[in-house]
Amino acid sequence: MSDSRTALAVTSWLRPARIYDGYTCIHISSVGLRFSIQDVVVWNLRDESGKYVEQAAAFTRYAYL
Repeated sequence: MSDSRTALAVTSWLRPARIYDGYTCIHISSVGLRFSIQDVVVWNLRDESGKYVEQAAAFTRYAYL
């Protein structure tokens, strides 16, 4: 799955629940190294009025590929 399709899929999972746990994907660092992040928790951030602002993520497991 492409990065944009993966992002879209994660965003659609987050809409009803506003949090997703267990997300895994492959990223490319700013210097071109590929790495996977595993068991990621992703959630939506909202401003004081409750309007969606952006997403945040936390993970502790990663591996260089």
